[in-house]
Amino acid sequence: MSIRVEEKQAQTGCGARQLPSQNNPACENCNLSDHGQCLFEVSLENCQTLLVPQKYKPGQVLFYQGNMSMGFYCVQSGTVALRRVDQEGHESIIRLLHPGDTIGYSSLFDDSENTATAVAVTNSKVRFLPKGMVMSLQRQNVKLSAALLKDVAFQLREAEEKAQSQAHLPVRTRFAQLLLEWRDHYGTMDKEGNLIIDLPLPKQDIALMISTRPETLSRTIHAMAKDEVARFEKSKVIVSDLDKLLDEVEE
Repeated sequence: MSIRVEEKQAQTGCGARQLPSQNNPACENCNLSDHGQCLFEVSLENCQTLLVPQKYKPGQVLFYQGNMSMGFYCVQSGTVALRRVDQEGHESIIRLLHPGDTIGYSSLFDDSENTATAVAVTNSKVRFLPKGMVMSLQRQNVKLSAALLKDVAFQLREAEEKAQSQAHLPVRTRFAQLLLEWRDHYGTMDKEGNLIIDLPLPKQDIALMISTRPETLSRTIHAMAKDEVARFEKSKVIVSDLDKLLDEVEE
């Protein structure tokens, strides 16, 4: 059951303020950059002004599942979730997008509908390039075209590998893997040397990410706390011994 809501179309042109990507840390981690310089901006070097990132508050939608792809999106700050609803009405969260992540062109090149809904999880800044501009630029810039194809292939391979690796794993292992993935984006060390992970999603959504029921996740959290793998305090996870969390994945 697709979500059929009319998507607001973003517009662009030479009236936007200039945005130097070389000063944006997100561009350094982006697969579509050349030594920290956005390949889209390299292609637009003859244009005096570039796109300014649009701001999204938590819960605001970038685009909807079932609508035609309108363009290309690049996350500059914050976190964006990709949510999908299948034909039976079951919802899942495919992945979280972080600064430097790109989205939108897999449906862009074959004129297909968006396969998921993109929703801001935190206050986020996201750049948008309309479909016509993306298609024109990728034909003009060989590096950009190659980078787009490479990124599409990478995302497909990553999705396949994740599906295969998690197909037969216990819920506890899948949850431990997710916590380790989030360590780089949401983890900090306190004065006592504990790893503190600020959970970006509520437990119900975390259960969707690892394909389990909320009550099963709650039992898993209780068991991990009992085994002193991690302590859970509201929206935080405290890991006092990282080796124990790593053991969950290795085993």
